[in-house]
Amino acid sequence: MGSSIIVYIIVGFIAQIIDGALGMAYGVTSTTFLLSMGIPPVAASASVHSAEVFTSGVSGLAHLRFGNVDKKLFKKLLIPGIIGGVLAAPLAAYVCKRLPSRALMIMVGLLIMALSIRTICSVLL
Repeated sequence: MGSSIIVYIIVGFIAQIIDGALGMAYGVTSTTFLLSMGIPPVAASASVHSAEVFTSGVSGLAHLRFGNVDKKLFKKLLIPGIIGGVLAAPLAAYVCKRLPSRALMIMVGLLIMALSIRTICSVLL
């Protein structure tokens, strides 16, 4: 294994720890790292979303197994969720392809700051 692969593994691990602690931010953390390493935005988005499909799927199955799923609500949200995902994916790919990497990194950085402030405020209040 090359040393760059080990760096990606470590960053993925740290991003997953942050996601597990906050319940979100895997995509934000991973995408920021990939963009800062010079990975094109479309490739960064695709790789992060590919990883999230599997981690979210396993998480959903675990919640289902432990009885933490409101099946009535799940059935109500299933079709609108699928439609939203199918419609949003091409739009996200278009935005990632058209915006410069620098602009995306600034937007992701602002999102991280907003999430950090929100988390700190919720802990303090």
